Parts: sequence; C-alpha cells; structure tokens
Amino acid sequence: SSCSAIFGNAMVGILAQNLFGYDLSAAPSGDTESNEENIKALGTALMLVSFFPWMLCFVCYTLLHWSYARDLTRIQLVRKARAAEAKQAKQAAALDEAPAESAEAAADSL
Repeated sequence: SSCSAIFGNAMVGILAQNLFGYDLSAAPSGDTESNEENIKALGTALMLVSFFPWMLCFVCYTLLHWSYARDLTRIQLVRKARAAEAKQAKQAAALDEAPAESAEAAADSL
C-alpha cells in the first residue's frame, strides 16, 4: 500500500496535467468553467490510476480461484508419493539389516 500511495498520487497529477488538460494556473482562481475542466481531468486521472490496478488484482484473484484446486490436488499427490517412497525405503533398509543380523547371530552361536 505504501508504493501505491507514493506512485499513485504522482501518477494522478501527471495524467491529469499531461493527458487530460488539467490547468494548474487556473486551479486557485474562482473560474468555475476552468474548475469544471480541472475537476473532470482529476476525476478521470484518478479513475484510471485506481481502475487498472484493481482490474489487475481481479484477474490475478480469478486465476488463483481457477488454479487453486489443481495446485492443491498436485501437492497432495506429491506428498503421497513422497510418503510411499519413504515407506519403501524404510522397509528396504529393514530388510537389508535383517539378513545381516541373522548372519551375525548364526556366527555368534558357533
């Protein structure tokens, strides 16, 4: 929010003056005709500076709603696969140790 406060205010002024014809010299005067043009220029610039970032947020959140279920399913599958691999590795290690232990026990009994 701090970046938008810094750049948003500047962009409103830049757009109002350069793109929509805001007259800075007529702003302090009581000329209502010029003030109406300035009001329209500021309003349009403020709308553009607010509208496009919110539309970008809307698109990003829409994509998140679309992809969340797929991503969650993919994560669950990866976790299950890793758990199965760990279980197999543990079983293989136990099987590798069992013959060695039985061979040692047989040697000790002789």
